[in-house]
Amino acid sequence: MKKIVDFFITYILNKYVIASAVFVFVMFTNEDYNIKTRYANAQKIKKLEAEIRYYQEETKKNKEKLDLLQSDKENLERFAREQFIMKKDSEDVFVVVD
Repeated sequence: MKKIVDFFITYILNKYVIASAVFVFVMFTNEDYNIKTRYANAQKIKKLEAEIRYYQEETKKNKEKLDLLQSDKENLERFAREQFIMKKDSEDVFVVVD
C-alpha cells in the first residue's frame, strides 16, 4: 500500500502532470479555442484557399480572353457569333438543340 501511495505522490501529483492535465482540460472545454473549433476553422481555411485559387485561375483565363478580343477584330466577331448568335445580313443561322 505504501508503494502505491508513494507512486501516486511522486508521479501523479507532479506539477508537470497537473499542469498538462489542466492544459488538456482547457483545450477540450474552452469555447473559443477548443480542438473541435480549431479543426473546423482549419477546414474552412483550406476550402476558402481552394476557392481563392479557383477564382484567380478564372480571372487569369478571362483576362486572356479579354486581351484576345480587344486585339483582333476577327476574334471579336467570332465571339459575338458564338455567344450571342449574331450573324451577317447575308447569312442564315441554324440553332441545333440537343
